Amino acid sequence: MTDTRALTNDVSLGDHSITRTGGKYLCGLLRCALAGRDRVATGTLATRLGVSRASVTEMVEKFGAGELVDHEHYRGATLTAEGETLARHLQWRRCVTERFFEGELGLDLDVDCAYRIGFELPDEGVDCLASLIDHPCDRLCQASDAAECPRLTVATA
Repeated sequence: MTDTRALTNDVSLGDHSITRTGGKYLCGLLRCALAGRDRVATGTLATRLGVSRASVTEMVEKFGAGELVDHEHYRGATLTAEGETLARHLQWRRCVTERFFEGELGLDLDVDCAYRIGFELPDEGVDCLASLIDHPCDRLCQASDAAECPRLTVATA
């Protein structure tokens, strides 16, 4: 894992051509890495996301071509620095959305719904929500360990 202080918080979804589903795979890899896994086996990620191993392999190989994931057959996958930054940004967007709906509206969103809304909102919208709730992280999830933040659960793909 990269030192979170070294990651830039100047990240935007507009800078990447990533799908909502693809983002869930990156977040799943981040969650596994924060749980202490250096390389994540496709089977482990498939179980976490509730998808087939073939789907994970296909997505991870696609990310490898886009330089977001380093994947070695039979050794597993790990996020590159750019992939980790994007995954942390996606986690932050979901967390902001969850906290806003819970704190300001009194509504509990499930992980999938919060992720979907956070993904679809424009950058300015998520930044505005974050300022309204005084979110502790600045555009990137700052967790250094999976146990550090209960919101590090992963939506299903």
